[in-house]
Amino acid sequence: MTKRTKIILWIAVMVILAFGIYEAVQVINNWGEGENHGTLSLKEQRLADPNLLYFSSWWAGLCGNEKNEQGGCYSELYLYSDGKLIKMSGFIKYNEENGREPDPDIQKQLSSSTMERIEKTIRDSGVMEKDCPPQTIMDAGWDYQINLDGVKKSFHNPPRDCRDIFDAVDNIINPSTE
Repeated sequence: MTKRTKIILWIAVMVILAFGIYEAVQVINNWGEGENHGTLSLKEQRLADPNLLYFSSWWAGLCGNEKNEQGGCYSELYLYSDGKLIKMSGFIKYNEENGREPDPDIQKQLSSSTMERIEKTIRDSGVMEKDCPPQTIMDAGWDYQINLDGVKKSFHNPPRDCRDIFDAVDNIINPSTE
């Protein structure tokens, strides 16, 4: 096989992988969208809820499952100001109409002391005043929303220093979801 043929094959494989990632991203981004575009999806309804304190979401286009199938994976976490926590996650197979394999949702009630720690972590981090411009990332993504003290701020693919703040909040929440 010539060098030129190897390069062409390598480019073809990269294009196929990129298309697969693109398809997974489209499925993940449209998760929960209703057929009737005049109504809000469940995710949009939750994000619009004034009682939603914190939202954390990530997805990746290159995941496998226990059956060795390839697809995308995702996780969404909704934390309300009263301590109600909803965590959703799952796997989405490539190129399948009904390829969603959601894990069972986790719903918990966080203690007031945990909620105070979360709010303190957010306030002390200064993230509500921080500039966290979106980064271009092709095979994964992160979205966050904070609604604290009457101020709502959303973050899409923030840089690592901002994600470190969200990771600190997620680390307080995650022991409560296991």
